[in-house]
Amino acid sequence: MHLTVATEDDRVVSIEVDADTDVETVKIILEGETGIPAEVQTLQLNGNEMTNQGTLREQGVTAEELLMLTISGSPAQVPREQPLEGYAGGSDVYGEDGDELRRRTQRSAGTSDVAPVAADRQGVRAATAAYPTAMWNLPVRLLQNSFRFVTSAVGLGFQIVGFVAMPLLRLVGGLGTGIQSMGTEQFLSEFEGRYGVHHPIFHSGTYSEAMREAQRTFKFLLVYLHSAEHTNTPAFCRNILCDPEVVEFLDENFVVWAGDIRGADAYQMSYSLRASTFPYVAVLGHFNGHIQFVAQIEGPTRKDRFVSTLQQAMDNYSSMLAAERAEADSRTESRRLREEQDAAYLAALAEDQAKDRQRREEQERVATEEAERKRMEEEVAAQAAEEERLERERYEAVEQRRAQKAAVLATEPEDGPGVCKIAIRMIDGSRQDRRFNGTDTVRQVYDFVDSLGVPFQKYTLATNFPRKVLTDEICSQTLEEAGLSPQALLFIKQEDD
Repeated sequence: MHLTVATEDDRVVSIEVDADTDVETVKIILEGETGIPAEVQTLQLNGNEMTNQGTLREQGVTAEELLMLTISGSPAQVPREQPLEGYAGGSDVYGEDGDELRRRTQRSAGTSDVAPVAADRQGVRAATAAYPTAMWNLPVRLLQNSFRFVTSAVGLGFQIVGFVAMPLLRLVGGLGTGIQSMGTEQFLSEFEGRYGVHHPIFHSGTYSEAMREAQRTFKFLLVYLHSAEHTNTPAFCRNILCDPEVVEFLDENFVVWAGDIRGADAYQMSYSLRASTFPYVAVLGHFNGHIQFVAQIEGPTRKDRFVSTLQQAMDNYSSMLAAERAEADSRTESRRLREEQDAAYLAALAEDQAKDRQRREEQERVATEEAERKRMEEEVAAQAAEEERLERERYEAVEQRRAQKAAVLATEPEDGPGVCKIAIRMIDGSRQDRRFNGTDTVRQVYDFVDSLGVPFQKYTLATNFPRKVLTDEICSQTLEEAGLSPQALLFIKQEDD
C-alpha cells in the first residue's frame, strides 16, 4: 500500500509497503529515504505514537495514510537537513533551507497569502541564476552557513519546547483531552451552530478518506484547519468560507476537508503542514501516485485574493490533474476492453463447451441407441435360441415318446369278429387307420397316436358326432365300453402345455 510520511523539516516522503510490514522495517526504509537513523525515529498516526512491535495493519494504518516522523534522542544523532528538491547543488541564495526561510520571512512581514510552492521555487532558481559566482561564492556560503546554524538552533529550540510542553499539557488534561474528544460530527455541529448551514460541503470522513475521494473524482483536496479561539477565524468563516460564490466555487472544484485543531486528525495535519497562523487553508493534489503540496493560505485575507490564489493553484496544476484523469480514463478503457475481451472469450468458451456438450450428448445418444439395439438383438437371438432349444427338447420328447409307444404297441389284429376299426384325423388333415381288438383299452389308442409322432406334449382324442372327449377317466375303458366298436373316427385336439 502507499504511505506518505511528513518529517519535521518539511520533507514529504512517499513509500510503497505491504500492510503486514512491521513498523521497525518501515523505519529502516525511511532511513534510506530521509537519512534519519531508524533508532531515533518516532512515527505518529493521528497524534498517537506507533510502537515497533506489530505490523502496520495491526496498528490501524490504511492505504494513503499520512504519518508524521519525528526525532527522538540527542541532537547529535539528528542528521543535517537534506537539500530541497529542485535546488541546484546548494548554490541557491537561500541555501538548503530556502523554502522554510522564505515562509518565515513572509509570515514576519504579515503576508497572508502564500503562492504555490512551484512558483516560489522558480523565483529561487531565478535569483540563483542572477547571483554572481566566482569570488562572491565564499563569503556568501559563510553567511549561509552562519544563518543556517542560527535558524537550526531556533528550530531545535521550538522542537524542544514542543516535546516538553505537549506532554505536560496532556498530563493536566487540557489540550490532550480536547484533541481526543473533538470529532468531525462535533466540529460540524459547532460550526453550523455559529456560522449557519450554508457552507462548503465538508467531507464527513477522515483526511485519508477525503484524499481518496479527491483522487477518485479528480479534484484538488482543500484542507481547512479551524481554530475557534483565533481572532481572525469568525471573519474568515462568515465573509469568505460561507460566502455563496465561494461555496459554489469550492463545491465545484474541490473536495473540502475541515477540522478543528482540537481534533486528533486536524491537529496531526496542522503539525504535518507546519500551520502557525490561522485560519489555515492548504491545497493538496494526488499526482503520479503521490500526495503533492500545491498551495497554502494563512491568516486574514480578502475574498478576491482567496479565490484568485486557489484559481492560480488550479491553473498551475491543471495539466497534472488532466494527466491523472487521462491516465484513469486510459485504465478504465483498458479495463473495459479487457472485460469485453474476457466476456467474448467466456462467451466463445461457453459456446464451445455447449457444442462439446451437444457432441457428447449426441455420442451418448447414439451409443445408447446402439447398445439398446444390440441388447434387443441379443434378446431376440436369446429368445430364438430358447425357442429352438424348447422345440428341440419337445421334438426329442416326442421322438422319445413315439419310440417308447411304438415298442410297447401290440401287433395289429386281422380283420374279423370282435375287431374295431379306428380312424385318426391328424392335425395336418391326413388320416391314419388301425385295427384294434374290441377288448383293447382307449389307452392303447393313445399309444398308437403317440407312435405316430404327434408334435404335442398334451392332447386329447374326441369323436365328432356325437361329441365325446376321451378323457383320462375313459382311458381305462375298453373300446367296446367306450362305444368305439366296431369302428370310430377320432380327432386330435391340442391342449395347452
